[in-house]
Amino acid sequence: MARREVVPSSDLDLFVCFHDGNPRDLVGLFEALSRLIGLHVDVIAHETVFAQAQAARVGRPILRDTVPL
Repeated sequence: MARREVVPSSDLDLFVCFHDGNPRDLVGLFEALSRLIGLHVDVIAHETVFAQAQAARVGRPILRDTVPL
């Protein structure tokens, strides 16, 4: 939706940051958000996605398309 490219198969990629000491329940968050908004939601830890993007040299396009919530 952020890129205005909504199609029936659209999903939501959500990069999340957790504060130290907070539980990292990515599966629970994925399930709750998918039910709530009715779309498939990919929940990915922020540090993981950016480390992989940087290693693959695609970090800038990902950062350009990222919309903070």
